[in-house]
Amino acid sequence: YPPALYPTRTAFLKYKSVEQNMAYCRFGKVGGDEPTDCEEPSGNSTLGKYNVEVLPECVCTPGTWCADTLLLSSIGSVAVPMFGRIAVGTLLERYGAVNVQCGL
Repeated sequence: YPPALYPTRTAFLKYKSVEQNMAYCRFGKVGGDEPTDCEEPSGNSTLGKYNVEVLPECVCTPGTWCADTLLLSSIGSVAVPMFGRIAVGTLLERYGAVNVQCGL
């Protein structure tokens, strides 16, 4: 979702950069834990209420393809070594270490 088209998306409103310690909402959020928008600038500020520059390419929240990719990567990084160890262990039991190493 491009921030310019969907500036009040909940994932954007809740976002805060860990490295820069900057939030998407420059002047605070309206709505507390379930924000609906960012606070309007107070006084004579020339900055807009949305800080689009702080957003990364993908804001990972539950239900987005970015979060799904991270989840599948985590599952794959555990499942593939487990399968490999089971397969190699079975081959070692059946054919012996020397024959398996020659085959690999």
